[in-house]
Amino acid sequence: MKNNSDIYYYPVVVGDKTGYIDKTGKIVIQPLFDGAWDFSEGIACVLKKDRFGYINTKGDFVIQPVLQHGQAFTYGLASVMKNGLYGYIDTSGKFVIEPKFNYAMPFSEGLACVNLGGSFENNKINGGSWGFINRDCEFKIECKYDLAFSFSEGLAPVELPYKHGFMTRILFWFLKFFFKFGTGESSNSFRLGGKWGYIDKEGEISIPPQYMMGGQFSEGLANVRINGRDGYINKEQEVVIQPTFLQAGEFSDKLAPVCTTSKWGYIDQKGKVIIDEKFEAALKFDHGIARVMHEGKWCYINLSGEFIWK
Repeated sequence: MKNNSDIYYYPVVVGDKTGYIDKTGKIVIQPLFDGAWDFSEGIACVLKKDRFGYINTKGDFVIQPVLQHGQAFTYGLASVMKNGLYGYIDTSGKFVIEPKFNYAMPFSEGLACVNLGGSFENNKINGGSWGFINRDCEFKIECKYDLAFSFSEGLAPVELPYKHGFMTRILFWFLKFFFKFGTGESSNSFRLGGKWGYIDKEGEISIPPQYMMGGQFSEGLANVRINGRDGYINKEQEVVIQPTFLQAGEFSDKLAPVCTTSKWGYIDQKGKVIIDEKFEAALKFDHGIARVMHEGKWCYINLSGEFIWK
């Protein structure tokens, strides 16, 4: 019998409510929510009357909607906001790490990226510094970065402090948690301070800071910004796909969303266009399905670029 964690459902908006479809485009959870996010470990975060809770694959609440904000479960824990601060709950809704952070990302590869001293308002992080904790809430890498993102394939992208002072950054990675219907990514519109590089789990610099922006490694490649354009590097710092894109996203299912003009499409790991640039926005594939914006509406396509929900 299939485990619930192996079931892949995708959030869709029907009218002014959100529900879920399966990989065939069939509605499997009725649109009853004010917002809904992707399933992870058999549980999904949903919004009901301005409060966040969690449902199972049957659409039943397993954690009631009482939270100010919630993110995906990873490794049995989810980052949530209570009384203006972030901590981590288990699948019963009990706090395992009490709320004490100004922002906290999901755990990845045993560590979670957290912010101290900043504020999360109107979909942006203001100030503070970033570091990494383990499940015991011990800082394995101290808060010393202007900005950082979760570990992936053993490395984490970080921005080293900008010596000329405080900056506000609008983070398109964070906007995905606040899209009404799921993990949407918007334009990469934040003000850059220092350069981006990559650290290992000991906090040692693995790839020296040299990029205008650095994305997470996925399938051996990371999207980076060089001279105002996005391309891809490997862990040896070799440019594998030349920086010719206005924007580029992570690889998944051997494809990555890219934009060279005003439209988005998908390339393979050699930089060849597989799905033409014809969407207003495009997200990475998730088990063979990707969310794209077409004619002002969020839809889903398969790996061949065919619509399964439109």
